[in-house]
Amino acid sequence: MGFKMKDLNQLIIKFDYDQNFKDQDFYVSKSNEYSFKLLNSWPKWEKNFLNLIGEKFSGKTHLINIFLKKFKGIKIEASDINNQILKEIKIYENVVVENLNKEVNENLFYTLLNIIEQDNKYLIVTSKKPIVDFSYKLDDLNSRSKNFLLSFIEKPGDDLMFALILKNLSDRQIYIDKKLIDFIIKRIDIAKLSFDNQWNGQFFDITIPSNEPFAFSQTAYADLQAGINYAYFASDKFYINAGLSAQHINRPKESFFDPLVSDASIDMRYTAFLNASVKIGESWIVNPNVYMSKMNTASELVLGVNANRDLSGDGSRQMILGLYMRNGDAVIPVFGFQLNDTRFTFNYDATVSTLKAANNTRGAYELSIIKTGVVSSALSRGVRCPSVKF
Repeated sequence: MGFKMKDLNQLIIKFDYDQNFKDQDFYVSKSNEYSFKLLNSWPKWEKNFLNLIGEKFSGKTHLINIFLKKFKGIKIEASDINNQILKEIKIYENVVVENLNKEVNENLFYTLLNIIEQDNKYLIVTSKKPIVDFSYKLDDLNSRSKNFLLSFIEKPGDDLMFALILKNLSDRQIYIDKKLIDFIIKRIDIAKLSFDNQWNGQFFDITIPSNEPFAFSQTAYADLQAGINYAYFASDKFYINAGLSAQHINRPKESFFDPLVSDASIDMRYTAFLNASVKIGESWIVNPNVYMSKMNTASELVLGVNANRDLSGDGSRQMILGLYMRNGDAVIPVFGFQLNDTRFTFNYDATVSTLKAANNTRGAYELSIIKTGVVSSALSRGVRCPSVKF
């Protein structure tokens, strides 16, 4: 008796997690800067009624939690408004009604507005679209809706998208390399995304416009780079090599959003290196190396040395030992063996930064096979790779 994979049922267990709404975890960008500054300017508002507008996951709740922690007040769901709530809000100066929509009890909501105005309180209402667009049955409620200050949280740019992905992973205690998030952002398949306004009551209908400001499904741009390399043989026992390069010289823009919505210019990256080979006696060749790279506020410095020990007397068999350090991150021991012109090396990144508490000092393994020799073609003479030899 057999079974097919389609006969198996997969049980998905959903674990709850605590969302983090701390002030320092809110990322201020062009899309939310106005709303952030407006809420922090309380009570110096033109009106006592504020409508905070933004799509789901745009950061409305995070902003509200920051506001209430700083200025105090009560937060209620629009669907939970009842007569008891109307009594409880009287002791608060700030009242927040979240997720307002057209289905709210109009009479109760209108009464709440009257209480706010009569007692000179402040009301913040969050919603996906402006309250004036709901067209309530109560004419008085529609009239009151026009008295709200409107503050829009715009569509996120790449910088905010990066921060949102990082925060949501952090809330779930998932930690990944930030470079992986860059990879995710650059390669989002827009056709496979679905949004709340594409829900037709039964399923997500991709034929319904999402109204998201994606301008491109793929990007292409010119990326200008330049570099210089210098090599010098002082003798057959000493060789030095240095290089310097600059990438993204023209600061290309890389984004799937409309350029008017997001300015995602790539920062320039500078790279420099210096290495040498020094023959010591007849049995050792020592190779010191320094590598440095910098891009915006991120930088990397790797320095160390590896040495080749002649085991055969003619250089055909060599033992390789080395030790490198990535500044503030890892110590990297290197072991290897060279047979004629083929080199086998193994190295291991041992974490020494604060990350070692999370990975128990475990890092990454790397195995490399390098073959050196003569590179030639029909159009040029053979060129031997420069090196100091036994």
